[in-house]
Amino acid sequence: MMYATAPQAPVQRSKFHWMFGLAFVAGLYLLFADVGPHKSSSMLYNALWDFGHVVWTAVVVALALRLPQIRRFGANRLWLLTPVAAFVFAGVVELIQAQIGRSPSWGDVFADVAGALMGLMLVMPSEGVRHRSFVVMRCLLAIAAFLYTCLPVAKAVNISLHQSAEFPVLADFETARDRQRWTGRVIKLTRERASHGEQALYIELRKQDVFPGASFIEFPRDWTGYSKLSFSVYAEKDMHVAVRLDDGFYLDMPTDKFEDRVNIRLQAKKGWNHYTLDFDEWTMTKSGRRLDVSDVRNFFIFTTHDYGAKWMIVDNIRLEK
Repeated sequence: MMYATAPQAPVQRSKFHWMFGLAFVAGLYLLFADVGPHKSSSMLYNALWDFGHVVWTAVVVALALRLPQIRRFGANRLWLLTPVAAFVFAGVVELIQAQIGRSPSWGDVFADVAGALMGLMLVMPSEGVRHRSFVVMRCLLAIAAFLYTCLPVAKAVNISLHQSAEFPVLADFETARDRQRWTGRVIKLTRERASHGEQALYIELRKQDVFPGASFIEFPRDWTGYSKLSFSVYAEKDMHVAVRLDDGFYLDMPTDKFEDRVNIRLQAKKGWNHYTLDFDEWTMTKSGRRLDVSDVRNFFIFTTHDYGAKWMIVDNIRLEK
């Protein structure tokens, strides 16, 4: 005798299924699309973008842990497997990004693992354990990883507040925060020579560099209302010093056009040299375009190997009216 079987009820899709799917797809788009920071982005913007890895992974994991298909693995197993899965997933993403012109970063991998731990802590901090000490250990691990990923953001906020408070002084090198806003092969603060205050920036001029020098990349970009740029350079010997300024228009161009940026060549005698550059005289590019002083993004000071100098010192960079 044949008995008819009732059709199985379709699997119910909760709102968490759709929210998880949307969050995951949105994150994948941001991971691989040509969006986010670029070479002239501020330190704070870069730090916040990188911190987005923590937020995204925490949200995705928290939503995934709401799904019955995931929870059936058990809390203890999920606390072990989820960070491992986040590590593997992040590692694969970074490898793919390296092949498509993006910059891979172990920091992003750690941020994804930290986000996974935060998602676990928010949804199931105590499930699967009987002893309170294990719950505390879980939470401390997640919080410690989270706080570590907050350090770059805190550093960027600190530097941003410092440079805003010092403006129109762009850099006087009296604190380590001024050093952190520069990039160069070998640069450091020195007390041996300073034209102002107690410290200045020592720049080693290495033979490996085509144009040895250093870049000032983190400073208030709107110079509107000021008419002069002043700074001091200590030259090891008689030499030429060049200053290059890039604005947003130039850096956002699809191609690098030398004639559309500002390059200033200055004569430097051995010892201290003090320069005051008037905007009306030097902000015109070779192409005839005026530098956008409301969006100055890069200050590069350098020389050439023609003079045999091994170092120079820069100090007291400021705007004047």
